[in-house]
Amino acid sequence: MDKAGQCSEEVLQLTMVNTMDQCVEESTKYRGTFLKVRLTDLPIRHSYLAYHPPGQICCHTKFATSPPGGSVNRRFTSRLHATSTMPRKATSNPRPKKHNFLPFKDKLELIRKCDAGIAHSVVTVQMGLPRSTVSTIWKNRDKYCETAASTTFLQNSEEVECIE
Repeated sequence: MDKAGQCSEEVLQLTMVNTMDQCVEESTKYRGTFLKVRLTDLPIRHSYLAYHPPGQICCHTKFATSPPGGSVNRRFTSRLHATSTMPRKATSNPRPKKHNFLPFKDKLELIRKCDAGIAHSVVTVQMGLPRSTVSTIWKNRDKYCETAASTTFLQNSEEVECIE
């Protein structure tokens, strides 16, 4: 490696065959360069681009370090390295939609309609509910009737009674 920070052709040829770490070790042994030896087994792309020290310019042919007090415009060749130095923004997904809540009074009204002999399909259209919701409420009608009997609900100045 010369003073301008250029790698020799031998080093570049080594990068084609070996990992970047092996290349750096070979270059350090035989050329006497001052490159930092890395201890990973990743292929050249991952080893050099992902673990390149942040104080160095990210270019394939240059290993020049930035000045101690100044800033250097870095050229990023890897998204892995670029994203690690960029400021992070916290992103949050909006809350998932909750199930449509049907008030207890409407459940009792639905039970009354179905108990009066109105078909479930007609009740679904009238109340704008899915068929499965109507079936579930009808299946659990005993529980709703017991709850209504044990507590007092006032609707139009009358006590709500559940027909059993």
